[in-house]
Amino acid sequence: MKLKYFALYGLITLLGACSQTPRVSDQSTPSNQSSSITKNEPSMFKTNRACINIIKKFEGVRLNAYRGLSGAFLIGYGHMADVHKGMKISQKQAEKLLKEDLNRFEKDVARHVKVPITENQFSAMVCLSYNIGSGNFYKSTVLKKINNNLPIEAADAILMWNKVNKKVNLHQVKRRKMERALFIKP
Repeated sequence: MKLKYFALYGLITLLGACSQTPRVSDQSTPSNQSSSITKNEPSMFKTNRACINIIKKFEGVRLNAYRGLSGAFLIGYGHMADVHKGMKISQKQAEKLLKEDLNRFEKDVARHVKVPITENQFSAMVCLSYNIGSGNFYKSTVLKKINNNLPIEAADAILMWNKVNKKVNLHQVKRRKMERALFIKP
């Protein structure tokens, strides 16, 4: 059923591409399904609550700068840019940094995904990218598989990102399982 949905949507998208403005199909989807979105509409790509909950659960919030496993200073929900030793922020600033970071990762994922995807697939890839970095996401098997219309293989490839300093990390294993579950959720 899902494959037929993607094939039908691909045809609709192809036919819609002939019009002047790229757009999401006017057909509504049942409330129990995520709508498909295309790369041509980055404004339509927004992470969902499930993604934000995964990030908050696994990153945790720290209002004082700390060294992450990579050795870099982080603050808030794993924010990395312009963080220095001794830096302090409020909870409100942590939320603002998370929102800004998510906006950046949403744009990055939207720019590199070349096929129609669901909101949950998009959000799972943003969640993964947030944790592994955009550079690693660009080179990932996850992106290669999704761009080759292989969503099940892309979902399974999420699980490969389970190591820290070349060692399997239980924290990462749990996070990747949640991201994969989000990715395959209709």
